[in-house]
Amino acid sequence: MRGEGREATCTIIATRVSLPGAPGVSETTDWSMLDVSEPLPDGNYEIVADGKTEHVRLVNGQWLSRGF
Repeated sequence: MRGEGREATCTIIATRVSLPGAPGVSETTDWSMLDVSEPLPDGNYEIVADGKTEHVRLVNGQWLSRGF
């Protein structure tokens, strides 16, 4: 993950669903942050996974979706 001038590794659990009629296409419907390698300040971050960049925000220690 990267943002606010920092980079860190993280572990997330994501729930993906396959889209009907579109073989090989899936969409993330839910996620939870499990671990971040270092404390980070509140702000906007990007998580890169499976070739996709997802935008998240850290607010008062809580991770929020900005486009998952």
